[in-house]
Order: sequence, then structure tokens, then C-alpha cells
Amino acid sequence: DSRRALREQRAALAQLRADVGERHPLAIDLLRTLCSLQREQSDMRGAERDCRRALVLSMELHGAQHRSTVDARRQLAALLVDQGRLSEAEAEFSNTHAWLVARLGQEHADVARNYNSLAIVAWEHGDTDAALRDLRLAIGTWRRQHHPQLLAGGLFNQAMILHGAGRMGEAAALLVESLRLRTAQFGAGHGLVGDTWRLLGEVDAARGQGDAARAALGRALRLTTASYGADHSHTHRAELSLAHFDAQRGRADA
Repeated sequence: DSRRALREQRAALAQLRADVGERHPLAIDLLRTLCSLQREQSDMRGAERDCRRALVLSMELHGAQHRSTVDARRQLAALLVDQGRLSEAEAEFSNTHAWLVARLGQEHADVARNYNSLAIVAWEHGDTDAALRDLRLAIGTWRRQHHPQLLAGGLFNQAMILHGAGRMGEAAALLVESLRLRTAQFGAGHGLVGDTWRLLGEVDAARGQGDAARAALGRALRLTTASYGADHSHTHRAELSLAHFDAQRGRADA
């Protein structure tokens, strides 16, 4: 599980530092892994601390224009989005975009990932048109290059934005495809599958499909609880969605 992985990565970092000192390139990867694991556990303070340490070390060892530094900068920017620090995140993503396009080309999967990140920032800023434009670019690349995991995430994000814009039919079609891809990739019991069921349930509820919505939201809560744990933010989101639906339905039936 992620807690055990976190302990193992911390032990590996401590051993590396004991053997070769603080300034070894491998420490960058270990710090970035620690950042990812803590982000999964909703420990944003710890995640940001280790992301920043990875970025500083990469800049010291490799310089600002090295791929390792660019990747560390993008990882930090994603954390800033999670914390609502959108202007900081947008600056980081924008600064790395030109580097990625120049060195990897417009059709590279990592360029598409940056478009996906820029889309989320635009959406958080309330610019739905820009968000959907950037996501179309990302999704198009992932389709052409057959990246099912990335494609599923992009489709989920596009559906999330369309749901917010009230375009439920379009959102539902994207979520059905994302659910199929995630189930094939990870299995029907994975947390990402649960996240997808949760959003599909919210869309179904907005479309007036109450029975389908209730079934989807119940499944989402079961899957996120089993996969992430009862205290995880994704589980709480599924729990709140189900509670909100039941409250709304109870008032409608009264």
C-alpha cells in the first residue's frame, strides 16, 4: 500500500544519503516519489516540501533547462493546483511548455500532459473554453499515440468540465469511455474506477436518471473506500456526493 511504499522510499533516501551524501542525482527521483505518495495520501504539506527539495536539487545538479528540472517543476505545479494556488501553478506550467514543445515536439505525450495541466488551471480560473481547447489537444495526442491510461484521465477531466458547464450528455459519453479504459487497465475494483463511477453518478443525477445515479454513487463509495481508505479525500468526495443525492431525492419524494 502507499503507506508502506512511503516508508520504503524514506528508508531508501536515508540509505542513499548515508552512502553517498545529500547531492546524488538518484535523490531527485526518490524525493519526487515521496512527493507523489504523500499527494496520494492528501498530505499536501509533506508533498510540497519534498517536491521543492527535488526541484532545488535538480537545479543545483543539472541546471534549469534539464529534463529532470522541468519534470520536477511540473510536479510542483500540479500540487499548487491542488491547493488552489492557481497563479503560481499557471506560471510553472507555462514556463515549461515552450521547453517541452521545443525539445519533444507538439505530438509528444508529455506535451499533451502539460496541455491537460493547463486545462485544469484554466478551468479553475473559470475559462471553460480554454480548458476544453487544451484538453482536446491532449486527448487527440493520446488517442493517436495509443496511451489508454492518459487518455482515460483526459476524458475524465473533459467530462468534469462539461459537467460543470451543464453539458451532461457529452460528459456522460466521455465517462463511459473513461470507465471502460480504466476498468480494462486497472481492474473493476481500482480507486480510479471508483472516481469515475462517482462523476458518472453525479452526471446521471443531473440528467434525472435517479436509479442509475444511486447505483453509480453507491458503487463509487464502496470502491473508493476499499481502494483509498475511509479517510482519503476521494472517499470523502464520493461519500458527500451520495449523501447529497440521497438528501435531494428524499426532498423530491416527500
